[in-house]
Amino acid sequence: DGPYGHLPRMELVAADTAGKDSAGQLFGELVAEKISEITQGRLTIDYHPNGDLGGDADLLRQVQCGGIDIVVCQTAPVASFVPEMAVFDLPMVFSQYDGDTIDQVLNDPDSEFFIQLSQAYEEKDLHLLGFLQNGTYRITTANFDLIDLGDFRKPIGYDDPNYYYRPRKNIVNRPVSTGGKGWHFVVDHKVSIPNLYERVMAKTNGEGFEHA
Repeated sequence: DGPYGHLPRMELVAADTAGKDSAGQLFGELVAEKISEITQGRLTIDYHPNGDLGGDADLLRQVQCGGIDIVVCQTAPVASFVPEMAVFDLPMVFSQYDGDTIDQVLNDPDSEFFIQLSQAYEEKDLHLLGFLQNGTYRITTANFDLIDLGDFRKPIGYDDPNYYYRPRKNIVNRPVSTGGKGWHFVVDHKVSIPNLYERVMAKTNGEGFEHA
């Protein structure tokens, strides 16, 4: 029966308030799937996504009183229960570090950061399992357009009409202001979109954008 064959069968209840098909939901459901697979069904998770069992605060209260076992949620609502979680409200505190360094600080059991937060959780009748790193400050963005913006990364002032062109500001530049790179492609959509699709499918062996 494998290394878990001696364990009694058990089912845990887990929930999230993440949007449909978001990273939080996919992560939670993948954990549930892997746990059942690894334990050969000895431990299973009854997973409730998309706020099925209530909002973040509702879910955290249910964990405290033993109604459910696991919650996948954002850090902000947890600060109402564990004030130390307000550390994540510090602006750009992680933006200068690479993903591996951030993950080590957040999830290494020997990390002083993780140890102190874990202790704070226990004091509130909660247990910290870990963090799903989902930062959006080192991303690649792209605007496929028919308008030539010239040097689209060049800083421009209020007197330049291109300053008010929303795709330039909200797709190419603003999302990557603390890291990453934005692109502006001037090409017919009949050419650019199929070409992008073909390249992504080739790079991911046909699995698509979720695995790009």
